[in-house]
Amino acid sequence: MRESKYYRLTSYLLHCGLDEVTLSFAQIEEIIGDKLPDSAKGFPVNWANTDTLPIPRAFRAAGYATHDTDMKNGIVHFTKVKEGQVIERHHKRSFSGESGNVILLNKPFLGGWLDTDGHIGHEIIDFLLADDGSYYIYNNPWGACPEDVWVEGSTLLTRNQREKFVGKYMILTSETRNKDFDILYVIELKEKLHRVHTSKKQEDGKANVNTVPEIIDLIHKLDVKYNGRYLYDIFENESLCLTFRGAKIYKAEEPISVTGLEYNFQRNKGYIYDSKNPQDYEKVIKIIEDSISSGALKEFQPRKVNHEEIGDLNANKTFLDLISMQDSEQVYTNILHSVLSQNDLLKRFCQKFKEDKEFDGSGVFSVLRETKVVDGRMDVCADSENQRIIIENKVYSGLNGLKPADNKTQLSTYYEWGKVKQIEPLCFVVAPNFRVSEIKKEIHLLDPKMESVYKVKTYGDIADFIEEEYKNGNIPSSYIYYSLLPQIINAFRNYSYTTREDLYARKFLEATN
Repeated sequence: MRESKYYRLTSYLLHCGLDEVTLSFAQIEEIIGDKLPDSAKGFPVNWANTDTLPIPRAFRAAGYATHDTDMKNGIVHFTKVKEGQVIERHHKRSFSGESGNVILLNKPFLGGWLDTDGHIGHEIIDFLLADDGSYYIYNNPWGACPEDVWVEGSTLLTRNQREKFVGKYMILTSETRNKDFDILYVIELKEKLHRVHTSKKQEDGKANVNTVPEIIDLIHKLDVKYNGRYLYDIFENESLCLTFRGAKIYKAEEPISVTGLEYNFQRNKGYIYDSKNPQDYEKVIKIIEDSISSGALKEFQPRKVNHEEIGDLNANKTFLDLISMQDSEQVYTNILHSVLSQNDLLKRFCQKFKEDKEFDGSGVFSVLRETKVVDGRMDVCADSENQRIIIENKVYSGLNGLKPADNKTQLSTYYEWGKVKQIEPLCFVVAPNFRVSEIKKEIHLLDPKMESVYKVKTYGDIADFIEEEYKNGNIPSSYIYYSLLPQIINAFRNYSYTTREDLYARKFLEATN
């Protein structure tokens, strides 16, 4: 935005000789000899009493401050500042009308929301700090905020009559199960940043709202950069990138169950209003506050996106990165099946991870992939005369819940298939390291009988196993993908981070390099 034209506003105010000046947007445009940007006509921040923005610098240089800016009618009131007078940076308009409270719910897309160019989910900013240490929040699925939600302490916007409900917390949740969900993170909101929605279409009809001047202007004014790049450059031509400024974020030590709600949280974002679901609101607020008090929710400090802070989270690039398949559950299932099909690799896998279970090491196993069972497909399974093996792979997806037809889960259905032989089946769930507690919690809630049946193994375990077998020469050189084994090991190793935040930090660092 050019600033030189605004010196004419400074000159006009300096020579008007008035203590009170009221100007319309049209009159200001006539004074500066140019159109005001759209953002100046829609965002009160552009008329705030600050020295960081071009228009305020102009009227403050003349010794004036603004008050009661009427954005709807395009009217700005200027007042000459008296010596020693303290001017509030952001003038407030009284809010009168129905008011209440709301809790925001988000199911993060992270990990599975990659496009063909390897871009990552916008809500990744929930776990990181901008270069200047600011903390921003993204509201699923498009980054917009409902027009009836307000955040106390907001300074860039003036509360209007539609913003009746105050939101203090945003919960990042697991997938929902019959109205129930787990709390994974709780974000304390500090400020609502904009009211722009993706309903604003571009000429091609798409909602590429980062081309909307208001959003570009806001990100530029707030100087929202990650690893030296503006947020609108990182997510070019995509949906909104920031919705709120955050005060702090808490992480659940273990997923915290929320059950028995009337509110049905079905989509990727939801809102529990105290006026519509008062019992639900009180219940969830109590869970949050009790969990913070007890330490079940612990505050953690997001890191900045630079090599100094997260450069130690190195990931070795593999062929999966080249073809943008580094997050595909199907790909990892195919790789695991391919490796375990070699020589006695399946037997060695079972011997290593069977723990207290019995295993028929003398059997001859056929290793199968994507095998159809009633109402389900096992990712990897094996069959011998005396025993069956079941391996379910979960990168980001959750476990399938109870099926009304037979009241069985995905895991119990597979177990029923496996136990027809003389020896009890060996059953495994493999998942990234940071998902272990989440997977175990899901099994406990959905199908507790399967807790003693299924062994949960990590991608780090898989990487160690393949690497050990590779170094010991137990994988035949005739294996068609033998030359790719180091990359296969790295592919599993890249998901051996112990926390989601480490994975997100590494992904965003790569995206901004």
